[in-house]
Amino acid sequence: MVFVQKHYVTVEIMKKAGFLITMIILVLSGSCTRIQQLPPEPSIEYMNFTVFDTLDILGNYCKGGRLKFYFEDGDGNLGLASPEDTGLDTTNLFFTLYRKINGEMVQVADDDNMKPSSYRIPYMDREGQNKILRGTFT
Repeated sequence: MVFVQKHYVTVEIMKKAGFLITMIILVLSGSCTRIQQLPPEPSIEYMNFTVFDTLDILGNYCKGGRLKFYFEDGDGNLGLASPEDTGLDTTNLFFTLYRKINGEMVQVADDDNMKPSSYRIPYMDREGQNKILRGTFT
């Protein structure tokens, strides 16, 4: 006596298998994106500057300013390491102050007490394959 087991594949099972295979292909193809390339030099784009009323550290009313700019960096290393790490106290963001005098913009003298000082953009490093850094500084 010989026993034969027969398997029947129904249309319903084929539809489910086809749907499952299609979903797997879509998920896998969506995860295979190309790594975007940018030049290693950072690019900076001005966004806006707003003036607002504020109080200084002595409680006097004064005007304050907020500068916002967009940046992109292709190799993922932007800014300077902190002075605690390097032993150097350096800056990498500088401003030039101008005043409007008789309708003409004139650069202020170096000894002007309103001249902004230098600032530091903190060091940022991106891990992984895609090293591109994008963001805004305010």
